[in-house]
Order: sequence, then C-alpha cells, then structure tokens
Amino acid sequence: MELRVFHSDKGDCLLIKGSGGGKILSDGGMRESFVNHVAAHLAEEDAIDLLCVSHVDDDHIGGVLELLDNAMAWKVFRHHQASGDNEFNEPDVPEPPKIKRIWHNAFHDQIGQNAGEISDMLAAMVPILADVDDDQLRDAALENQAIVSSNKQAIKVSQRVSAEQLDIPLNENQKLIMFRSNNATVAFGSLKCRIVAPFEEDLDAFRDVWNDWLRDNRETVRKLRDQARRDAGELEENVDTILGPAFAATQLGDRTKVTPPNLASIMLYVEDGNTTLLLTGDGHANDVIKGLDKLGLLENGKLHVDILKVPHHGSEKNTTKEFARNITADNYVFCGNGFSGNPEPIVLDAIFNARSNDGTNRKFKFWFNSSKESETKQDRLKHMKAIEDKVRTLRDQDNRLQFFFLGEADFFDFTP
Repeated sequence: MELRVFHSDKGDCLLIKGSGGGKILSDGGMRESFVNHVAAHLAEEDAIDLLCVSHVDDDHIGGVLELLDNAMAWKVFRHHQASGDNEFNEPDVPEPPKIKRIWHNAFHDQIGQNAGEISDMLAAMVPILADVDDDQLRDAALENQAIVSSNKQAIKVSQRVSAEQLDIPLNENQKLIMFRSNNATVAFGSLKCRIVAPFEEDLDAFRDVWNDWLRDNRETVRKLRDQARRDAGELEENVDTILGPAFAATQLGDRTKVTPPNLASIMLYVEDGNTTLLLTGDGHANDVIKGLDKLGLLENGKLHVDILKVPHHGSEKNTTKEFARNITADNYVFCGNGFSGNPEPIVLDAIFNARSNDGTNRKFKFWFNSSKESETKQDRLKHMKAIEDKVRTLRDQDNRLQFFFLGEADFFDFTP
C-alpha cells in the first residue's frame, strides 16, 4: 500500500494505492487547494476505483466538487467533439481520471423525500450543480454560514454523479453508507475496505440538521435545482468558504462539541495484504472504537494499524486518552494547517504519552501535510511553527518518535 497525502489547506485529501491494484481517493480538501495542489497530479492517474466523501464539510467536499466539475467540463467537450463541433474550446482544467464509484452520504433536496428509515433511504440524487452568482444566495450564506456552504456542495456532488450527468455509481445499492452488521468487505484491487462508521443514530441526527437547512433555504434550493437542469442540458444541446464559529472544547474528547456532519463521517478500515489503514474523517474517537469493536477487530480492546489518519485534523474534541492508548499506529497522519488551532498540542501530547508508556521499543512517526514553510497566513504559520517546535521537543524526550512536515511540495508519499 502506498499513501499519498496532499496539501489540502485545512482539509483532507488522500490517495491510497493498493500493491496489487486499486485506488481510493478519500476526500478532496478545499476547492482552491485542489486546484493548486491536487488536480494536475490526479490527471496522471488512469482511474479511481472509489471516491469516498467522508462527510459534507467544505474542507472535505470542496475539492471533490471541483473534481466533478472538471469531469463534467471534459464530458461536455468530448460530446461536442463527437458531434463534429470542432470549434468548442477544450477545457482549461486538467482532465480527471475516470471515477468508477463514489460513496457520499447526503440527503435529498426535498424534505418529504428524507422521511423513512435511514437504512432504506436512497442517497441524494436530485439537486444542485454550479455556483450561482446571486444576492439571495450570498445572503443565505451569511445567515447560515458553514451549513449553507457544505449542504450546497453536498447536493451539487450528488447531482454531478447522477445518471443525467457523469453517471457515476453512488453508494452500495443506493443506500447510505453506514455501519451495518451484515456489511460485506468491499475490494478494490488488493485494497479491502470495511465500514467502521457512521451509525444509524448519527445519520438520523444529521438528517434533522439537513431538513432544518432545507426549510430555511427553499428559494436557494429552487434556484440551484434550476441551474442543475441547465447544466444537464448542455449534453442534450451540443470561501475559504464562510465558516461557522469555532466550538471550543472544554476538555479532550468532548463529543457534545462535535457537529452532526462530523459525527456522520464515513470511516473505513482498509487492508492491503498485511498492511492496514484506518481512515477516520472528522469522526469521534468513541465511534471509531465502537465500530472497530463491532467488526471484531479489537483484541482486549486494542488495535494497532500501520497508518492512522488522526480524526478531525487533530482536534481535541475528537480524540480521547483511551483512544490514544488503545488505537495505535506506526504512522499518524495529521491533516491540518493551523486553522482553528488544528492540530491541537493536547492531541499530540495524548498520543505521544500513550506511546512513550506503551512498554515497547516500536518506533512511531507523525506526518503533517503542512508546515510553517507552506503557510502564508500569519496565524496559521505561527501555529505550525509552534507545532514543529513541540514535536521536536517531544522527540528529544523519546527518540522513537520520528516526524515529517510537508513544505512547499504538493504532496508526500510513503509506503509503510
């Protein structure tokens, strides 16, 4: 297994390649970072077997929407070429690889369609596509902040992959992706995936938040649905997004401070032969442990993996001391660039202290997809400098700790 970790602003964007074939793209980071650091490199790949959108926050889904927008632009171009229209301009964006399948939990753009059992509900297939330059939309964004941005993008992604447009298979049997006791292991080449989370109750809570947003933004949804129809018609006719206020956790692992979209994160346990990877999205440590336990992967309450993507950019709200002690790794990947104080020093301490007192001689490594060299905003630069200083101090206390900070490069690769 090879893991490529892209510079993705404050978000996540990871490409997993199986030793025997198979590729999974987990999230897309922010839209701007996708353009600057990801798109050209993805264009070098022949195909992506699974595009997994862990959840609908813009720092995970924004780049995915850019990827699908690029794919749509190239599909329109190819359509015009096939129709003999040689004057239609080639898109000025890299042509993405073929996306064979997408896992994406969003709901419909009509409240009535979101009724019923979560386990039998189709993922969203109706709504929204391109950005609309409209005062009402901007006012709605200001009023609803991050929820507006994230929900709009989630609905757009669902429409992009619909049969009318890119025709990418969505989810397994069109159901929401979540933990089920009868879930089968899904293989992509040599990569074998098991769904750790989310759970039905967290998707229920997320659906309530989604429906509240729909009630407050009927006109927004109508306009974007109209735009979706116009975009689909092209084939027939030849900020940083505004962010909601930060929720300050009062203690390590305070699950009550984690938002419903984050708790609805798709989390995956991926195997490639004897190599293991745990993708946690922005989920909570307790849910990771719960899912792993239900999958029968814990031994005496513990699990060691080769690679752990640390939950929620290393936020203190999502990690507990119990998690740091019981779910360990040779490689800890932190996706965060100082935005909102992530990664948090208290999380580094929790993991370091757990490993320093584990009674083994096993080395462990912290990988960061950012650094003081890669950041231009002073608050983020200052935070990443403090994180680098802290990690060096921790290494002096236990030389089993190794570390890597991504500089100005677009990504780093490693094979555990």
